[in-house]
Amino acid sequence: MVRAGCLIRPLAALACWISAIRWNRGLAWIIAESALLCLLWVDVLASPNQSDPANPVGVSIASPRNGMACNHLSEVSGVMFCPSGTVGHVHIRLKHIATGTTWNWREEGWSPDSWIQFDAPEGVVTPWALAPPKLAEGRYEIECRTSLDPAPPRLAARHSFVIDRTSPRVSFLPLHDQQTFFDLSELAGEIDEQAEIQFTISCARNLELRRYWNGSIWTGDASDPHLNLPAASAGGFWFPAAETRLPRPSQIEPGTYLIAVSAFDRAGNEGRAAITILKPTPTLTATSAHAN
Repeated sequence: MVRAGCLIRPLAALACWISAIRWNRGLAWIIAESALLCLLWVDVLASPNQSDPANPVGVSIASPRNGMACNHLSEVSGVMFCPSGTVGHVHIRLKHIATGTTWNWREEGWSPDSWIQFDAPEGVVTPWALAPPKLAEGRYEIECRTSLDPAPPRLAARHSFVIDRTSPRVSFLPLHDQQTFFDLSELAGEIDEQAEIQFTISCARNLELRRYWNGSIWTGDASDPHLNLPAASAGGFWFPAAETRLPRPSQIEPGTYLIAVSAFDRAGNEGRAAITILKPTPTLTATSAHAN
């Protein structure tokens, strides 16, 4: 059962927050500021330290998003709020999960347990931002805590994220480079991770200009937005998506064909592969009739 005393202090703090809204800034500002206050209030109620006195200082993390993967991180940022008449502090820590070390923002190095602290301005929602170091590949955590003098800090927000600079490995199978082919029924390949995959098919016949397959017809327009054909993947293999139309055998004329595939993982890294395959010119065989 929730004790009444546990709710009186938070509700009183919420009343202070509502009174801090700058009502003379227009409807759009009131709505935006109220929404931010509500989000921060959710963080306060979700605090694991329910037995402590209510801490009305709120902070949230906008970047990086919780659970995101990226190949670099340019900013750690969010918003904070402290009701009027209080002196609130925000504490932020960047932790490398594998080693357990934390980034010392002032000395610009990794150390056992480092936090950066700054005051939260009274009575207004304020954005905050920090420039992180260049991070090696691995898993990291951003943790935010808030405090009121003289109470100890409480957990307000925590996001984990991954730095990944390894491109997905994508290849063709069973087709291989310089292979002779007659149709594209075996167009597929292997991939080592989940990714967004697309491929292109182009053809050059003798001295003619290169033509491109756009999912319906061959075109000479290299800027056609439909040239990137979607693919799907499952079980470590990729293949044309169900909605992707490949050229029929009757639409594949003799010539040299270039098939290029690109795969983008969730961190934004790109893997590529390409093969050149050949559709041979039909050969006519002469037959002779022998009289008996």
